[in-house]
Amino acid sequence: MERVAYAGEQFLTGSDIAHALIAYAQALSAAGEAGAVSIPIVDSRGEPGSAELLVGPASQLIATRLLTDLPDPTDAELLETLRQKTTELQARTAPVAAPYVEQAAAEGWYDADWDL
Repeated sequence: MERVAYAGEQFLTGSDIAHALIAYAQALSAAGEAGAVSIPIVDSRGEPGSAELLVGPASQLIATRLLTDLPDPTDAELLETLRQKTTELQARTAPVAAPYVEQAAAEGWYDADWDL
């Protein structure tokens, strides 16, 4: 279970969800985009609930491990969706080698070990 701090509030959620949420927020930030996501949480009374978050370039999320006897909230469909969206964003924002560098390397006159 993770305690997540977000927008001055704190809530508990499953470790897998917290880590997927942070990865998604990082990918959104790299893309300069924002997205809304609803996640299962445990409230301050130990009751299950949900939180809707808007994450994006300015999001400041902190997840810290919490040892507790409460069951870890989980949602397999949510995890799959977050991971898929994260992968798609990362693919769109991944740096691409300039074509002339690839051509130069293919022709053998560019040594990638050179310290430029």
